[in-house]
Amino acid sequence: MTFPNLQVVFVAGLGIGLLVLLALADAIFIRTFRQPVGRWVEAWARRFPILAFLLAALFGLLVGHFYWSTSPICPVSAQGQILQAGTDRDCIPPHASPPPNT
Repeated sequence: MTFPNLQVVFVAGLGIGLLVLLALADAIFIRTFRQPVGRWVEAWARRFPILAFLLAALFGLLVGHFYWSTSPICPVSAQGQILQAGTDRDCIPPHASPPPNT
């Protein structure tokens, strides 16, 4: 097992730290009978609906970009043959019909 890059640990720690900070602020606001953070966000989104939509779309695009799985481009030789077809399962060309043992 290898240790992740320091940058990955930093980004993960920053993200989790912000969520914990937000949860603590929300708990403090609820204990002191003030508006919780969710109501602030809801009021802001009602006041600026287009900006809220754009931020939600940007977040969705980022999640899709980071988690969408596409097959890798298989290297092709000068003769047009797919290289590494026997060793890399992702580079096996699709069959025209299902294999006979299905």
